[in-house]
Amino acid sequence: MSRIIRLVFCLALAGVGSPGCDSSSSSGTGGTCGHVESCGGDVVGSWSIVQSCGVSDAFVVQEQQFFAGFCDPTNGGAVFDPGTTTWVGSWAFSSAMSFTRSLLITEHQSFVCQDGEKCSDLESQIQAAQATYPIQSGSCMAVGQGCHCTIDWSALTQEEGTYASSGTKLLLSVSGSPAADFNYCVQGNTMHWIDQDNAPPTANADVVAERQ
Repeated sequence: MSRIIRLVFCLALAGVGSPGCDSSSSSGTGGTCGHVESCGGDVVGSWSIVQSCGVSDAFVVQEQQFFAGFCDPTNGGAVFDPGTTTWVGSWAFSSAMSFTRSLLITEHQSFVCQDGEKCSDLESQIQAAQATYPIQSGSCMAVGQGCHCTIDWSALTQEEGTYASSGTKLLLSVSGSPAADFNYCVQGNTMHWIDQDNAPPTANADVVAERQ
């Protein structure tokens, strides 16, 4: 089970810069999710996530790389179904340039492994990882010549630090971690965290929050 150590990298990347996709297409006062370009703005205040959407999900990709390690890559490897991600959380930015953040990211993933391993053994390996990592549940069942496994995963991130804005980017600094900057746009009481900065009509990965 030493291969599960790679999950540490999933936890390290499970922050603001890896928005999830819930295929929502509704729009708030700040514009349609995924179709707002970075514009900067005043972030001071408290914000709650109301929506997430996008064309990629780095957190899902990292997690898939981890779970693919349970399947022999020389014998078919893992074939993933589309996953779903739900973001719940809030940010607060003060006029003194400090911030707090609380995020709960919940994912549902499933994949098929066709490397000849017994499904019960594969299920046992995944369930063993629950003792150390935030895997909420995992199960596998025989499907055709392989095993179909489903995993529910939740990761809670709570941080505080300082921030600085520069044009359309926000720089977040947390003690003991590398600083990271992100594209963002505040329109009225709506803020978009934009993982990419594509020109329309290409969609961006986007987490949308409303000022409270």
